[in-house]
Amino acid sequence: MNKLIFFCACLLWTINGLGQTSSNQSEQLVTLTCTYRLIFRPDSNSANQSVEKMVLLVSKNLTEFKSYNISVRDSLKKAAIVKGNEIGVNDPNLGQVISNMLKGPKPKFDYIVYKTLNPKKCIVYDNILLDNYKYEEDKYSFDWKLIDTTSIIAGYECQKAITNFAGRRYTAWFTRKIPINDGPYKFSGLPGLIIKISDMTNSYNFELIGLTKPTKIFFISLPAEPVLTTTKGAFFRAARAARENAVNSAPQFGITFKNPEAAQQQLTERLKHANNPLELKY
Repeated sequence: MNKLIFFCACLLWTINGLGQTSSNQSEQLVTLTCTYRLIFRPDSNSANQSVEKMVLLVSKNLTEFKSYNISVRDSLKKAAIVKGNEIGVNDPNLGQVISNMLKGPKPKFDYIVYKTLNPKKCIVYDNILLDNYKYEEDKYSFDWKLIDTTSIIAGYECQKAITNFAGRRYTAWFTRKIPINDGPYKFSGLPGLIIKISDMTNSYNFELIGLTKPTKIFFISLPAEPVLTTTKGAFFRAARAARENAVNSAPQFGITFKNPEAAQQQLTERLKHANNPLELKY
């Protein structure tokens, strides 16, 4: 049990690190917080839906998009700082800290998407087990087709646009009232903030539910911790392999199963119902 707790602690600390330390040289003052509700279907063969609150932080030259629960998890980590030092493995308070973190909300998505204006690129930070990775899309762009159709969504007059991305066809609604060429996830490039965007199968639906200006001064920047740089395709393939081989790799973290074959069968069955990723092609 101690090995399992230690593994959880390492995992939580590793993932949290991406949201904590940054390079002061690239800090950007946050001027707007856009909160989206993501409704998605993990299983393409089921009508069951899941919901996650997501946050887009906007600054002059950088935006950051992540699960709201990552922010909550970061706050729990900050609470673990004692006299300016992080709690260590042998600290008597470690057990309580881990317990608090495990009880906290678990993000359904661990990725953090950064978009820079100059140069124009998309940088994604994510993790596979205990390893943190990043990949860049230097020439990412969307071939938007603007449609002469308008609608009021979330209180804003919006115009319709359509595009294709990663194996899906999307309908977006954006407003020129908010002159920010950005939106949820990697979507950007329209002449106004994307208020709502969903794919044609209604598997992924992002919709703005809140727009606020920060009441306190805070900054965003690209994480400064060492990470493994890879390509998008290599990351997606490695992440898939890690999920499929989780039972075989568990012993290296001190986790064993009385019946590995049964555990693998259960994992395989779960993965059958997690067959509907946002990006179908990469």
